[in-house]
Amino acid sequence: MAMKIIGASVVFVCDRDFSIIRDGGVAYEGERIVEVGVYDELVAKYTKSPSDSKILELESGFCEPRNEKIESVFDSEPQKPTPILETEFFSGCVLLPALINAHIHFEFSSNSTSFVYGSFEGWLASVMSKRDDVLADMDKAIESTIEEQLDSGVGSVGAISSYGADMQALAQSALKVVYFSEAIGANPAALDMLLADFKARFFAAKGLASRSFFPAIALHAPYSVHSVLAKHVIAFAKETFDEKSCVKESSAKPATQAIANPCETFCTFSAHFLESNAERLWLESKNDANAPKGWFYDFYTQTLKIPRPAPYYTIQEFMELFSSTRASFVHCTALSSLESTFLAQGGHSLITCPRSNRLLGGSMLDLKKLDSRQNLGIGTDGASSNANTCMLDELRAGLFGMGGDLQALARVLLLAATRGGAKALGLANGTLESGRSADMAVFAIDGIVDSTQPEVHFILLANKVHRLLINGEQVR
Repeated sequence: MAMKIIGASVVFVCDRDFSIIRDGGVAYEGERIVEVGVYDELVAKYTKSPSDSKILELESGFCEPRNEKIESVFDSEPQKPTPILETEFFSGCVLLPALINAHIHFEFSSNSTSFVYGSFEGWLASVMSKRDDVLADMDKAIESTIEEQLDSGVGSVGAISSYGADMQALAQSALKVVYFSEAIGANPAALDMLLADFKARFFAAKGLASRSFFPAIALHAPYSVHSVLAKHVIAFAKETFDEKSCVKESSAKPATQAIANPCETFCTFSAHFLESNAERLWLESKNDANAPKGWFYDFYTQTLKIPRPAPYYTIQEFMELFSSTRASFVHCTALSSLESTFLAQGGHSLITCPRSNRLLGGSMLDLKKLDSRQNLGIGTDGASSNANTCMLDELRAGLFGMGGDLQALARVLLLAATRGGAKALGLANGTLESGRSADMAVFAIDGIVDSTQPEVHFILLANKVHRLLINGEQVR
């Protein structure tokens, strides 16, 4: 297997300190990163002679690579064919880990003016009344959304699936997919049917497991999943995931450089949580019969036709459901600082969806309320609560809409879209470090060589990806 080196004028390592390497490069073999450093030094280290080809400069907004094939230093046996080192350097470009859209609904991709925005309550009511129309013709929309991810430099997604309708398309796509089969349902009379439906969808996803498609589990939200159903699902997850990989042995190609992803052996959970003040009010009323129950009481009685409804959990009880697992809590705009500390101490992640939160709840996540140890990912949510599902647009919205120092915020957002997303989904990518997956993206940014704020200018100016590698294979 040939060693390859890819480099660019600016490299975002996306490690904890957000290291930036000028004229940097990444040496990788198969799907595994071998070393990260200065491009010319890597080329010299892994070849018999240093590179001497001219670097092609950025022209007309596109960066053209310098391509070379050089004999490798690993040629210790002359009688065998000399291993070839393939190198590429992209001048006027940024190289960084492939972006990670940690929370996206592909099934709700087919809508433009179907839903009501301005409040979570109004949006949810419109979803319930128009859901069937939106889901009627989704296949083309799902394919289009997959292409949108790849074009925007996304290599990995956390796909939340309520119906399994996106399963085949995602399993066959170039994306690396953590596929969350979602449990949802609050009707006590239908719990057996709901559990059986969830298990059927999960096992169908497990049957498609591969080196780039990983089955996982989601509980929709504390207001929409009966506590009995939730406990059965979590018990099922513990039985299903053990020290043996959830990836089928027959589906994974034997490879000496194969990367072990945590999500293959330990179930990765996801849940929408505290997306609105109405949800918080509802959960807080569980232990106080006289407390106001708010909008959700009417939602249960009038929309779901459940008489005398009561919350299934307090806020603390829902968080404690995941005490023996790793989970990602999505949205959390109504989360308190103490609750963030509880999640951080439990090793859980938080995933923010800035544009969705603005449309549905009126404001984006307040980063100042989060515990400093809180791992943060970022996602686009679905097109049902967004203008599109482009991660570059999501990062721009976060940069414009979230408070704080601009350069520091840019780094927070880029780390959420790489390192933080990988941790949230249980993937061994998201940072350019030795032993990690060779999932990388290259973007042409006019003038980036002279920028003193490359992270800010990347978010402002990045457009369609110029080169995208997933598991070391070029997909764009």
